[in-house]
Amino acid sequence: MANCMTIFQFLIHLIFLQLILAHAQQQDDDQSGFISLDCGRPNGYTDRDTGLRYNSDYDFIDSGVSHMIAPEYQSKFLYQQFLYVRSFPKGTRNCYTLKVPPKANVGSRSKFLIRGRFLYANYDNNHSLPSFDLQIGVDLWDRVQIYNESVPIRKEIIYVPKSDFIQVCLINTNSGIPFISALEIRPLNNTIYRTKYSLNYYQRWDLASSTNSLYRYKDDVYDRIWLPVDLDDSTSTLATTSRIMPSEYQLPNVVMNTASVPKNPNDSLVLTWDSTNNITDQFYIYLHFAELTPNSTRIFDIYVNEKLLFGHYSPKYLHAQTTTGQLDVSSTYKLSLNATKNSLLPPLLNAIDLYTIKQTLNSQTNDQDGK
Repeated sequence: MANCMTIFQFLIHLIFLQLILAHAQQQDDDQSGFISLDCGRPNGYTDRDTGLRYNSDYDFIDSGVSHMIAPEYQSKFLYQQFLYVRSFPKGTRNCYTLKVPPKANVGSRSKFLIRGRFLYANYDNNHSLPSFDLQIGVDLWDRVQIYNESVPIRKEIIYVPKSDFIQVCLINTNSGIPFISALEIRPLNNTIYRTKYSLNYYQRWDLASSTNSLYRYKDDVYDRIWLPVDLDDSTSTLATTSRIMPSEYQLPNVVMNTASVPKNPNDSLVLTWDSTNNITDQFYIYLHFAELTPNSTRIFDIYVNEKLLFGHYSPKYLHAQTTTGQLDVSSTYKLSLNATKNSLLPPLLNAIDLYTIKQTLNSQTNDQDGK
């Protein structure tokens, strides 16, 4: 009887483990609420690089023309989303209308990362580089300016819908025919990127990357795209193979397990950037930290343009933390992390993302308006 009970208990334990593994696998592949459209492509597929499931855009828009990019570019780009485009030779305003998943299905997540991707690649055989506007509803989102037919453009915004649908519109400004390669919408948790404004993407940097590769889904559950950046020769890399306890922002472990530090422990850690084309744009900054050195005393002050943003900051060992701030308008920006007198180690920074504030004042309109 004892042996029978042992076998029975083993089987129950095995089934329990299988359920845990199945649940973990489901969690690792959680694309609930994701909308991934390969624009102009006639059918859907699973992306070979990310595992993201892309659909054709045919059910989301009733205008436009499908094209493949020029043959000389078709073998040059690894991303499947760039093989087709949808162009809009007719009408001033052409819109994708996308149903927002019910809140019951996305928990407390009612804000979204919206991303448009554009690769011209001479799809029309005219070698004519267009410029056009993007709108969300009737609010201006951004301008797409194609400077090089072989260089893809990416536009992103963090946006809270005013209704139960999201409307993304391409606007003909008489500077060429609008087009789009891919449209991606990702639900975010309301506990992150908390502002009363929409946030227009500027940069998202993975500092001191150990692989010099960009990271997105599945490393990032929200499918944010992190670009590798080395600051300059005055910095060095701090790294760990240990697991970083994530914060509510859920940055990828591979992003947070490296950080930039000054080579000279007496120096500040400095990062600079220029303003956008619109000098009145106001920046919102998100600084992501995790201490990678055990039993350390690392304390520093955080300044932007010599104005204190956060004083006596001490990152937690192997715990991700995020500090945010709204910055004064300037033509250039200088982020300085300065060690305090009682710090035994220089400052560090693991990752940063920057946005400009985009105030949206109008309600959305019907997708037939303005056509």
